[in-house]
Amino acid sequence: MAGGHYVVLGETLDGQEQTYGLGWGVTKCAMCHGTMRKQETKCFLCGAELPPDPNKKTLQERFATVVKGAMIFSAVLTVASLFTSFTPSFVKCSIITVVLGLVMKSAEQMKANQ
Repeated sequence: MAGGHYVVLGETLDGQEQTYGLGWGVTKCAMCHGTMRKQETKCFLCGAELPPDPNKKTLQERFATVVKGAMIFSAVLTVASLFTSFTPSFVKCSIITVVLGLVMKSAEQMKANQ
């Protein structure tokens, strides 16, 4: 018992993260329950592959997020170009907004096809 908590693989028994100590992140093999390091992708005991992390964002998801942000920024600039003179012309902004809309649709389809 260390500080009132039993430590089980970097977490306490109630599932909360440990906020003190060394904070070792340990992965266990799904087949043989062997202890693995973070950087290992294959279990050295049974040879089973570690499945990919489901929380990790793929390149397609990141690209779709960047394009969506650029599309929103371009749409705001298009509206602002109607009322101010320090933005690019309305025609340029609207063409860029339409092109980014097409790219955004393509990026969403690419993300959905995974």
